[in-house]
Amino acid sequence: MKKNFYLFRHGETEFNRLKLRQGQGVNVRLNETGKKQAEELAKSAENLGIEVIYSSPLVRAKQTADIVAEKLNVPVIIMSDLTEGDFGKAEGMYENVVCARWPEIINNWYSPDYMDICFPEGETKRHILERMTRAVNELLKTQESNIAVSSHSSALRLFLMSIGGDGRKLPNAKLVHLVWHDGIWKIL
Repeated sequence: MKKNFYLFRHGETEFNRLKLRQGQGVNVRLNETGKKQAEELAKSAENLGIEVIYSSPLVRAKQTADIVAEKLNVPVIIMSDLTEGDFGKAEGMYENVVCARWPEIINNWYSPDYMDICFPEGETKRHILERMTRAVNELLKTQESNIAVSSHSSALRLFLMSIGGDGRKLPNAKLVHLVWHDGIWKIL
């Protein structure tokens, strides 16, 4: 059995532009740049045969999915496990403040190691990965062969790291193509 997955992070929000940390507790819409990014994403996905888009329930991911889905004429299905991590007390703070306040967390956040770290009152990297893995495992059971997923930076990055990705932060509204074939993942 073979399935194509097209993962993408939501388009830009004002929080992204201002370098404020988002998360589950920050539910903001796309800004004008983010809407344009989603439209460009839709154009790049036109000939991929995408049958459905599964999306995080957060507004920024759902809005991105809706823009792409309208162009592709496919449904959007919400999956709560695709949501962003809960970054606790770091949410809503400027990135430079987060870096100054919790340097040990920031220094290890993009590493495949240290899976049990989290921001105060937040969710561990391990828990975010477990949620994303659970969601993707559910998608492996669906009938569709070409699936798009609209989610968030940390959630997608942690899942990609678990299947061989390099851990880099994902740009807004760019596709990452994965193939699952007979139990083996390949990042294209």
